[in-house]
Amino acid sequence: MKIKTKFLSFLILGFLVTSICFSDLSKGVVAPDQLKLSPDSYVKGRFLLTNSTHSDLHLADMTIYVDKIWNTTDTYENIIQITITMEPVIEEGNPLGIDDIDIFEYTSWIFEHNRTTLLPGARIYIGNSTWAIAASVLHHTAIWGIQDDYVDVNVTYEGSTYIYGDVDPLDPIYSDLSGIMFIYAIFNALLLSYFPYTILAISPEANVGDTINYYPSDGPVDAIIPITVGTKSYDTFKVDYVDTMVFGLDEAADNNIFYETKTGLLVRAIEDDVVDNEKREFAPTEIKIKTGLIPYSFVGVIVSLMAIGLLVIYRKKKN
Repeated sequence: MKIKTKFLSFLILGFLVTSICFSDLSKGVVAPDQLKLSPDSYVKGRFLLTNSTHSDLHLADMTIYVDKIWNTTDTYENIIQITITMEPVIEEGNPLGIDDIDIFEYTSWIFEHNRTTLLPGARIYIGNSTWAIAASVLHHTAIWGIQDDYVDVNVTYEGSTYIYGDVDPLDPIYSDLSGIMFIYAIFNALLLSYFPYTILAISPEANVGDTINYYPSDGPVDAIIPITVGTKSYDTFKVDYVDTMVFGLDEAADNNIFYETKTGLLVRAIEDDVVDNEKREFAPTEIKIKTGLIPYSFVGVIVSLMAIGLLVIYRKKKN
């Protein structure tokens, strides 16, 4: 195994072990960490920049989408899969207005039971209408299978998808694939250092005055704030975090995050970088919140059906 491959293997193994260690932490003593998101919930919005020269400059259109919840085949834990999609808007002065990139997307894996991050970028995708590069482990179903020498990763390049570990190091394409893998590893390592606990969702069982488990310091739940999108109003928990980021672009000293109270999904974010006199905001334009079809205990449903059945049998016998 070449030195670069060994380095990538140790890097991916390092942040996977870190994430699994965090997954064993106990639930927060102040606010619970159990997530209650439902697939197909999403928030669409505009990513805006305000600084000394711009006011609410439209940087990108963004979507936060809850793809699915799946169960690991080795540890039998539920993983919530959330995809962040960013489509830069080409405008003068837009720092994200890169002509060659129409879309940047990454998919995060989060432990449902305690909000810790398994992989912040289980898949990353960058491209436009003519080209795309991607790296993904979404085909894995076991946690420990992800780190098998960091080779079983699907890498897309120049219209073809390769299994990185199957490519001969002497193949001319190997160097390009290794470059994509290096970016993939650094992206995951960096975001995991910021998001051992996810910032994308909290438990809807939180209350005003609670604190939310986070890093480098917990975030207080300041208030319940209504947010109006279109003709609908949504109650949100307002939580303050310090010295962190939301979407992986840049760190900010003060971060006000708004979570929809029924599900705990992030629906608005304000990142205030007081040092650079810059504010970034994710302003929602469309919110779709899905809750479970049965919002109460499944055991309770079974007991109720049994009770009704017994009552019917009793009445038939009596008649």
